[in-house]
Amino acid sequence: LVFERSSMTIRNAQARVFGVELARVNGGIPDLARPHLHIEGQARGPVADMLRYVNTTPIGGWLGETLRVASATGDGELGLALDIPIDETAHTTVKGRLALAGNDVRWTPATPLLTNAKARIDFSEKGFSIAAGSARVLGGEATFEGGAQPDGTLRFAAQGVASADALRRASELGA
Repeated sequence: LVFERSSMTIRNAQARVFGVELARVNGGIPDLARPHLHIEGQARGPVADMLRYVNTTPIGGWLGETLRVASATGDGELGLALDIPIDETAHTTVKGRLALAGNDVRWTPATPLLTNAKARIDFSEKGFSIAAGSARVLGGEATFEGGAQPDGTLRFAAQGVASADALRRASELGA
């Protein structure tokens, strides 16, 4: 952390939030008289802890609470950038990308478990999108993409195969 004249700079900082390691954190406030923080960095660690962080910070609200009941296992990699006008935090912007590389993910208790999920999840204060998704679900392999729509609804497209036995056993589907 460097204070120079009327500015503050963060250079290559590191930290730990819950079980997530933050690295290459850079940013600062170019003019402390007009405080506007820009900060970006990389994170690596348990996706469950990343979800916990999202859901206990304003980021969860910016995403429309769409991840409030999501659960996941395994590690992920996250790139995150925040632009925060200190005197007008309601105008904060966020941009991030989470890479899943074989995680088990459940979006809501009413959705099937996605095992060995691989995907790129891009998000901002306006919503999120999932690209290049694949997972094992309901006894078969599936590919998927989608995300939050401008009206706040969620829309996903998926293609794959499900087994009759897995559909019969899927209590989350009312079976």
